[in-house]
Amino acid sequence: MMLIRYLLLGSIIFSLTACGIGDRLRPGAYGKPLRSERVAFDGIYFRARARHASEDRRDFTVTVRRADRNIAAALEAGNFEAVKYCLGLFGGSDILWSDGPEQDADALSLTDSNNLMLTGRCTSR
Repeated sequence: MMLIRYLLLGSIIFSLTACGIGDRLRPGAYGKPLRSERVAFDGIYFRARARHASEDRRDFTVTVRRADRNIAAALEAGNFEAVKYCLGLFGGSDILWSDGPEQDADALSLTDSNNLMLTGRCTSR
């Protein structure tokens, strides 16, 4: 009877790891990436976050914090985060930008706290 319990428990654990449950968990404490996973843009680390902008998850906004340090590098960081968002949810990196990284730095507007906001739509699939 005990052997059957161990076999059942082992098969449940194996099936959960085989279906990729662990792949969706972000490493690091509280969902933050490990330092080794961070990417510098022009030597600066930016905190960027992509979120869906409506019920349709294809529409998203990216917020890049403290973008006033280097606008061009902040645009790259925002584009990088958007590509990660679209790849993770839809399997492709095609993006239709509303306010995106291809526009002139002069046309961009920063929030009161010097954050950069980009908006776009994932078009893959």
